[in-house]
Amino acid sequence: MIAAIGGTAALNGGAAGAWRGHLLFLTAATMWAGFTLALRRSGLDPWHAAALVSAYSLAGFAPVYLLVLEPRLLDVPWPEVALQAGTQGVLSGLVALATYGIAVTRLGASRAAAIGALTPVVATLIAIPVLGELPDSPTLAGIAGVSLGVVLASGAIRRPG
Repeated sequence: MIAAIGGTAALNGGAAGAWRGHLLFLTAATMWAGFTLALRRSGLDPWHAAALVSAYSLAGFAPVYLLVLEPRLLDVPWPEVALQAGTQGVLSGLVALATYGIAVTRLGASRAAAIGALTPVVATLIAIPVLGELPDSPTLAGIAGVSLGVVLASGAIRRPG
């Protein structure tokens, strides 16, 4: 179903080198699944798990940023740095990881992961009013299929029988 949402653009001769983005997407999905399973088995509090992920991410990326990427952080206006630190660092980094951890703790790993499958659905629906992009028929079918799958997997409704 996910392929129906984004697959038509990929199969219709996407941009040269787009396979790199697809590979990164699959890698990120695999890492997210690993985080979900590790969190469930570790018994860590969601906030502690988020702090550990953030600390290890900083430890892994900071040397690369400082030594290889020629940082120009001091050239950027401080309000922009503050905005990015708040939205990307605190909200996307720490709060999103912690709230996902809370969902895993309260709902279970499989239900929390199932709800995460709604990400491309929500992004596609937001693109309608924000970008004026209307989904084609395969994309709409994919949205319906993914949404139904999430509803069934989350236990919101039960299959008869």
